[in-house]
Formats: sequence, C-alpha cells, structure tokens
Amino acid sequence: MNVARRSRLRRLIRKQTSKLSSSVGLLFSLGVPADTVNRSRLLDAISDEATRFDDIILTDFPDTYYNLTFKTLLNIRFAHVGCGDASPLFAFMDDDHGLNVPALLDYFHTFDRDGKHRGQLRRSVFGCINKRAGVIRQPGHKWAVTRSEFPLKMYSDYPSGPCYFIGAEAVAALSIATAFTKTFVFEDVYVGLTAVKLGIKMHDLPDMHIHGPPENTELRWVPLIASLEYFEKHII
Repeated sequence: MNVARRSRLRRLIRKQTSKLSSSVGLLFSLGVPADTVNRSRLLDAISDEATRFDDIILTDFPDTYYNLTFKTLLNIRFAHVGCGDASPLFAFMDDDHGLNVPALLDYFHTFDRDGKHRGQLRRSVFGCINKRAGVIRQPGHKWAVTRSEFPLKMYSDYPSGPCYFIGAEAVAALSIATAFTKTFVFEDVYVGLTAVKLGIKMHDLPDMHIHGPPENTELRWVPLIASLEYFEKHII
C-alpha cells in the first residue's frame, strides 16, 4: 500500500514548493491491490486517501511489478490527455525516490535557454540513460527475456525506471505511438524503444543517485534525484 511513503513524499514536495513561484503538481498512480483477501478493505482505504488528498489515479489491474508497463502507459496517456497544457515537462518516479525540486527547475530552465538545446525541452526524455545494455537470457533471472520476446542482443537506449522526465510534446507522441506498439515486460525499456522509434532525444541528467547514494556517503551538494530517505535527512 505504501501509505506512509506517499505521506512522506507529499511532505517532501510541499516543503520544497511552498516558496516557489512555479507550481508543481503531484499524482500517485496505483493499481488494484494484489492482496485478494484484504482487497476490499485496502480499496476503501485508497478511496479515503484519494478523497482527502485528491492526488491518486487508480487503475483497474493488479499493482504488480510485471504490470508496470500497463501502469506507465496509463500515466503517459493521463499526462497527455489530462495534463497536456499544464506543464512543459512531466516526472515519472517510483515513490521510494525524491526530487530536488528547486535545483531541477534551475537545471531545466538553463537547458531550455541553452542555444544548442533551444526548443528541445518539450520534445526530450531526461534521466539516467542506459546505453547499449545487454539483454539477459539466463533462465530464472528477474530481468531475463526469451528471444521470442526480444530477439536482439542489446536494448535501445532507455531511461532507468525509478525516475525520468518526459517533455510535454514527447509525452503526446509516446501516448499515441504506444497505442500501436507491442508492449514489453520492462516499462523503462519499452519507453526507450518507443522513444527511439519516434526519434525522441534522450539526455543524461547529472547528479542522479538511483536507489542511493549509499548510506553515510557525504556529497558536496544535494543531488537532483536520490532516495526518499536521503532527501528526508537533508531537506526536511
């Protein structure tokens, strides 16, 4: 359910955005609880939370790892149809990570003003971009796929799933293209495959610590992306 984690993330975002001139929206995308025994009770709790905070999208399929691609498609289409004019950029992030919101806004404003990148913000993907990642065939491995599922030896470039950003025009293009593109089990790879198919540019973000930084690591400055626990120690 991650109720406590969502509360922590709301608090982190609220702490950072309370004095910003830019508005920042936050939505949580949830699937139907996989726990069939307690599903009714859990759905009631989700309904109460949604009524209280008005920031929850509830899908109609089980909330499991192997349904992440379907959840991502829903999120992209919701951003396209429901929020398309609200922002030039959308973040897609796991709820165990946090954002350095002021630093991210500064970074993207600078990127957008840079002559060689002018006009690319709304048409790009940003994150920790995996390049030339090999396909795993080992049976039983969490990320193993068969040749019938994916025949090539390497994936196209793709953003690491825990956190990435997509410009509004790229969101619209992906929303439409994925309706005509066969799904793939790993959502971040699927986003990358579709982005490459569309010619969408992908940019590495600096200062990203996916699932980190390691405990007790001293950083010279607060990163753009890190674990929720890290930001709670250094921002809240």
